[in-house]
Formats: sequence, C-alpha cells, structure tokens
Amino acid sequence: MEMPCCGESRCRAVVVVLVFLVFTEYFIVGVEGQRVLYEYVRYPFKKKPKFERQYKINLRQCEQNAECSQVQGLDLIRCGRMCIAPDCYQELYAHDELELGEVDVRLTSFKGCWVQRYYR
Repeated sequence: MEMPCCGESRCRAVVVVLVFLVFTEYFIVGVEGQRVLYEYVRYPFKKKPKFERQYKINLRQCEQNAECSQVQGLDLIRCGRMCIAPDCYQELYAHDELELGEVDVRLTSFKGCWVQRYYR
C-alpha cells in the first residue's frame, strides 16, 4: 500500500540518506569503535566580563601593530595570539597549527593560559 505523501523516489532518497549517516558514523567512530580524542594542555578559564574585555583590548592592540596589520585570516589570528601570549601560543598551537575551517577547541585554554601568565 503506497502512502500519498511518500512516493518511491522519496523513499529511495530517505534510504540513501540513512545509509550515508550510518557510514559517516562508522568512519567518525573508527574501525575499533573508539573515538579519537584530541589531547592538549587545558587551562581553566572563567568567562568574566573583565577578562573578556581585557583580552579583546590586548588582542586588538596586537592585531593593529606593524607586524600583524600586514596579514589576514588565519595568519592574523596566529599573529595576534603569538603577540598577546607567546609562550601560551607555543604550548597550545605550535605543534599543531590551526587550520582553515577547524573549530578552535583550544581557544578557551589559550585564554586561561593568558589570564594565568599575563593578566595578573
């Protein structure tokens, strides 16, 4: 019995999407069934307005200096962070640079490192 809202082509499309999702999950989880965790040094960072405000001020100053004002995109992010907290940048990013389109899961730790070493 065919339902009026679900034609054969629509059912085929649903099956294709489901198969795609199953294979995607298979490749994300991996063959052994374990997710790969990204390891990096974690610094605690409490989002407080005074920390966020000062971080943005310092970062903006760095991005406007002679060296950083000549670059854009990822290079500007890299330059600003190296300027604001060079040792934090080395510890968190130097071994594995941020890539275009990557979600920056290390930013909160970077801010926590900056607060501990430079803010006080």
